Formats: sequence, C-alpha cells, structure tokens
Amino acid sequence: MAEDNFVFYNKGKEMWKSSYDFQDDFEDKFRVQLEQSDRLQGFQMTADVTSGYGSLANIVANDMMRDQAPKAPILLYALENSNKVDRDVHKSKFEILELNKALWLGELSANVDMVVPFDSQFMEN
Repeated sequence: MAEDNFVFYNKGKEMWKSSYDFQDDFEDKFRVQLEQSDRLQGFQMTADVTSGYGSLANIVANDMMRDQAPKAPILLYALENSNKVDRDVHKSKFEILELNKALWLGELSANVDMVVPFDSQFMEN
C-alpha cells in the first residue's frame, strides 16, 4: 500500500477488513503475547493517529484488547505528524490531517483510558 494512500484515516480499517492473512497473523501473535503475560497490568500503544494507523489502532484497542482483557487499562501514545505538511503549500493534505485528527479524537480516544499526545513538530532537534 502506498504511503500517500495510507494518509487517510480509514485506510487502516480497510486494510484490516480486506486482508484476512494480516488479521489472523496479528491476532495469533497478540494472543501468544497475552498468554505469556502472567500478571497483565494494562496495555501501552503507540500510533500515528493522523493516518491510517489511527483507525488500525482503534480496531486493536476495541476489538482485541478490550475483548481479551476488558478491565485492563489502555494507554495510548498518540503521535500527530503535523510537521509533514506545510499548511500553505499543501492545503488539501493539511485538511486531510485535520479531518483525521477529528476522527481519531471522536473514535479512538473513546476506546482508551488515557491519551498522551505527541506532536512531532515539537520533537525534532
């Protein structure tokens, strides 16, 4: 999948639903890790929430983590890559990132217990 296509928030959901091999492989690896955890205290997840990875993280949090361990807290480190796009030069890409931000705030933040936002613009040297 081209990187330009994955800039849309719902591309992660589309990939999850269309690729059963990826879905089965991911679920198998998740269950193995979960079974090896003797005393699960919660989950920590890092995702670029302004791209397709945000919707993919939502599926993992809601459909897998909550199903397998409903009482375990989920901590999300939300990476926002706002520095990818120059607002004036690439207005359409900037608008897509803003829409993606609204989608993850409405969808993903409701499925996790705590969000730690990181804006990559401020993380550079």
